[in-house]
Amino acid sequence: MMKIVFLGAGASHAAGYPLTSALLPELEKMTASTPNIFVPDYWKRFSEFRNKTTGVIKRIMFSTNPEVILSLIDLYTECYKNEEQESWKEFERLLKQSKFEAVNSEEIPDDSYDTEEKEFNKDKKVFFDAKLAIRDFLKCVDYFFLLRHCFDSTEKGTKRLQYLKSELSSLSKGDIVITTNWDTLAERVLSDNSRWTPRDGYGFQVQLKYVDSNGKPLSLTSDVTRTISESSDVKVLKLHGSYGWLQKEGNSELYLKSANYLQYLPIKNSKQNIYVVDSGAPSYDQDDVNPVMIYPSFFKQLKWPQLQSIWYQASKAMNEADEVHVIGYSLPESDTALLTLLNTIKFRLEENTIKKVTIDDPDSETRERWKNFLGEKITLRNRRLGN
Repeated sequence: MMKIVFLGAGASHAAGYPLTSALLPELEKMTASTPNIFVPDYWKRFSEFRNKTTGVIKRIMFSTNPEVILSLIDLYTECYKNEEQESWKEFERLLKQSKFEAVNSEEIPDDSYDTEEKEFNKDKKVFFDAKLAIRDFLKCVDYFFLLRHCFDSTEKGTKRLQYLKSELSSLSKGDIVITTNWDTLAERVLSDNSRWTPRDGYGFQVQLKYVDSNGKPLSLTSDVTRTISESSDVKVLKLHGSYGWLQKEGNSELYLKSANYLQYLPIKNSKQNIYVVDSGAPSYDQDDVNPVMIYPSFFKQLKWPQLQSIWYQASKAMNEADEVHVIGYSLPESDTALLTLLNTIKFRLEENTIKKVTIDDPDSETRERWKNFLGEKITLRNRRLGN
């Protein structure tokens, strides 16, 4: 009997993480107080891009829903990319025309080339500014989750995870956690109980090296490492990527960052804490490498092979699970990718091929959306984790 626990943003709220609607204010607050000299500049550039907009566009860009804001930026960049080829052709035509046509021609004003070139360059600048706005937003998000990840490894942070430990304690070998969250709470809780390892726990293989707290390599045959599980009882499939996942330069492969990520995910052992290093990581982490996070947008881009595999595994699990327990996912109508993934449950309920589906959420509108989506056979509970 296989069980899926599906965690949305609400599942991490009791540990101090913001809900999606509060993400932007939390980021702004963080950038105003951080000692990091670069992060405030990232937020400033993102904010300046929003502030330059006007009219209806400005209203959208200042929505409380970051998905709406980032989707609009994505929409613009997609539009520009689709039209860019034609723009270049038109630019080249005007360039040739300006060379061979008479300047005083009645058909071509002498400033037509300059005007068109300026408009083209202006459009091009907005395109690059849009790309930078998303990049800078992600850098702020990455830094925010770095701070949270480090805090979660402390004694105080660990105490705040008791509610999630209780929730995941019922999972058995072969069960799966699926989450849209970037935080590392689920794997941290499972790792503490020796039920998860980054070797295969994310749904893809990672070649690990073991080190002690001083960074000294540990022999794979030592008494210390002999008790380490080589595989995960419970996998954590992170549909939107994760803090600590980075893309290798020059290709779409990802690796797990050692400093500030694996470093704060020690494997518990009876003798000591053991730390792991991704053998496939570069010798140093490049600052300009983008974090592997699918940011909140209507445009989901699965450009990483590992994420493509994760979505396939999640889809397969939805078709095979005997029980599904959803915690803190608001089921937004705009998230068509997730709706498609979850749509399998609706028809399995109608066919009686799934035993139990439970939805936990304190919001009555969210529970009503789930009822309308999956039907009457689900169990709806007015419940917030951590209370």
